[in-house]
Amino acid sequence: MRPPSARGSQLVGKGCAFSRRGADQVAPPSGDVVKPMPRMHVPALHERPEDIPLLLQYFSQKYARRMQKEIESIPAATMRKLTRWHWPGNIRELQNLVERAVILTRSSTLEISIPELANNVASPAPATARNFDEQDTIVRILKETNGQVGGVNGAATRLGLKRTTLLTRMKKLGIDPRKLQ
Repeated sequence: MRPPSARGSQLVGKGCAFSRRGADQVAPPSGDVVKPMPRMHVPALHERPEDIPLLLQYFSQKYARRMQKEIESIPAATMRKLTRWHWPGNIRELQNLVERAVILTRSSTLEISIPELANNVASPAPATARNFDEQDTIVRILKETNGQVGGVNGAATRLGLKRTTLLTRMKKLGIDPRKLQ
């Protein structure tokens, strides 16, 4: 390890020593000068709805290849709903939605079904109304599944959620599946 120079201090990380040469340059042991990457501003997905069809196509083909499925089309109505949605979770939310849709799709047309998009809303409703709609949906599905939360024929699968996620939402909304049978 080199002694600290008069210009900077020693930085040690993961077994390597680096000498600081100012705020914008760092010299690794090889002697090369490495400059930090500039910050980039990428707008949120809801600020650029024109990207949604391209991303939807990309993610659907990516996951279809990975799961050895053939997705040939995406319904126009689905595309409109996805374009109008506000995407609070940004691109990762879209990616997860498409991955789940590819897994659940059994035909060559991508089938996307989630409660928020089923209502054809552009932005979320107030929390109380959304909770009421969510509670109605969960109760209706639980009645259809005779109170079964998990499993292949359970409410969680039909809602496109993990069993634990559904149980957490049910607890938050005060829903007891035993009382629905």
